[in-house]
Amino acid sequence: MSEIRVTTISDTAGTGPVTLTKQSASKMWVNQDNGTTINDSLNVSSLTDNGTGDYTENFTNNFANIYYAGSGIVNTGTNFSNLVVNKFDASLVGSIRSFVGNVNSSGDTFTKFDAQDFMYHINGDLA
Repeated sequence: MSEIRVTTISDTAGTGPVTLTKQSASKMWVNQDNGTTINDSLNVSSLTDNGTGDYTENFTNNFANIYYAGSGIVNTGTNFSNLVVNKFDASLVGSIRSFVGNVNSSGDTFTKFDAQDFMYHINGDLA
């Protein structure tokens, strides 16, 4: 069995990191405050605050198609007595629109709110 040990893997020009395009690694992640501030991220160029609990994360590099998969969590700053749901809509190759809110006990009402922290990641192939 061979072993490869490296400190840095660079692109063919030796000027930057290699780009993950087909590997099964997270291709986008973001930690944001109230949908307005990016605390840290990978492959997120900007955020759009569309209103209470309604955000668009714009990608730096497009995905190959809209069939990527992701998940997210929120910090509500409370005791988590309510169910918190991340509802996603308008998945595009260059952005994703996400909603954060509570679902009532019967599951028929979704009430959006701004989360103290919203963390999300996506796996899929980049274009």
